[in-house]
Amino acid sequence: MQWALARFDRAGLELPRVESITFTRFSDYCADLDGLAIPSEGDHRNAEWGVVLCLSEDEVCDDPGCARYNTAVKRTVLHELAHVWMEQFVPEPTKAAFMSWRGLQTWDGHATDWARSAAEHGAEFITWGLLGSGYAMVEVGLPSVDERVTGFQLLTGRQPLQPTAD
Repeated sequence: MQWALARFDRAGLELPRVESITFTRFSDYCADLDGLAIPSEGDHRNAEWGVVLCLSEDEVCDDPGCARYNTAVKRTVLHELAHVWMEQFVPEPTKAAFMSWRGLQTWDGHATDWARSAAEHGAEFITWGLLGSGYAMVEVGLPSVDERVTGFQLLTGRQPLQPTAD
């Protein structure tokens, strides 16, 4: 968790405010999802957020001392924190511009297919920009590096931590 928050900080982004992070394989939605960001009631910008990761703790690390985290875990953690960050810090006009740029009709993924949700695309662009390793973004159509940079900049106003050449 500290690693993921440090990535936001290193990129010059405010830290997403998260109340809790839970690792579990035993939630109903874990059959279909890798994780979920859950807001408390009310305005999402000011909500208390919980993040649930559909992983058991023994899947988190690549080594017994937990000095290295599994890349898939890093991606999942950053993706869910990106959802929280976007709800807390991305204004509606920026969300609308991102949707238009991606050719998507809806922000919230609950009302549409995952692949057609701008919130999911946004979380993937932010994840790519923060991850720091070669992540291709297959889930949202394998955008070019230039497109990845543009999407990250559009949402964050910052440069990605990722290398910006293939």
